[in-house]
Amino acid sequence: MCIPCDRSLHISRPRMRVVLYKSIVLNNNLFEEVGHNTYQPKEPDQINNQDIYGFIEELVKIIVKKQQGK
Repeated sequence: MCIPCDRSLHISRPRMRVVLYKSIVLNNNLFEEVGHNTYQPKEPDQINNQDIYGFIEELVKIIVKKQQGK
């Protein structure tokens, strides 16, 4: 059960972004390491960094609404 937390969040937006970025980019099915802590999409034609950051921002908005009980 989700308990609304009004204005304060269980996880801050910056922390959410870090967790989501690591979860997505460190996924070996989607990305490959090309250098020390440098990753690129396995299929660069289908996804780029702008897509990733846009996706993460949409996820952050959804998570914030969930935490606020909306």
